[in-house]
Amino acid sequence: MLRDKRFLKFNLLFLTFSLGAAFIAIYYRTGFNLLNLQADSRIPPVMIWNIFLALLAYDFAYGLVKVKNFWLQLIFAFLAFLFYPNTFYMLTDSLHFGDWLQAGHLTFYGTKPMIYFMLLCVAIFFGVALGLETMRIVLKRFFDNKFFAWAFIIIMSFLGSIGIFVGRFQEIRLNSWDIFINPIGTVVKLFAVIQPTNFVFLASFTLAQIFLIILFWEGNHAVKREP
Repeated sequence: MLRDKRFLKFNLLFLTFSLGAAFIAIYYRTGFNLLNLQADSRIPPVMIWNIFLALLAYDFAYGLVKVKNFWLQLIFAFLAFLFYPNTFYMLTDSLHFGDWLQAGHLTFYGTKPMIYFMLLCVAIFFGVALGLETMRIVLKRFFDNKFFAWAFIIIMSFLGSIGIFVGRFQEIRLNSWDIFINPIGTVVKLFAVIQPTNFVFLASFTLAQIFLIILFWEGNHAVKREP
């Protein structure tokens, strides 16, 4: 594991991002005040936490493809599946751009807004990259057949969209670990999301994930096929 450069790079990137975001938060002093209602002051700590959850999905998926023990594979598969929605969930953090606009803070003439703006952009791209990489390593290891690979991508994208929905909206606001705290209640809430009123959200995020995964997956195959 420690010899895998790709694995190490993703984890080192998270460490670098976290240290940089923490430094920025401390520099501006209000950054770690999670109770502060000003939108941009919550960006550094929230982004560190969200990226950490996305990284867990990647790390567990990596463990899944590396371990040989069947029971360990089941555990890693379950945990990777559980935390996977946190990767593309990062796309919903773009709503903070709207918070800035409403508060009149989104201006490129100020140093702090610009730094937070770029920090948020990097965090969103990083989270999506972790999701794409998670799917890549699982597809590469377990799905030689393209039909089954497509089926897996579609199912995971749809289930991921449900996870994103329940994690984003305040009236539900579930977290990955709620499945351990209240498994029955969590499953009931997950199934309750599948209804016509939520169709646009679920369909949009499902299609977006499928498109990005296929684009990334085919791009990797194309690179390997080049002489």
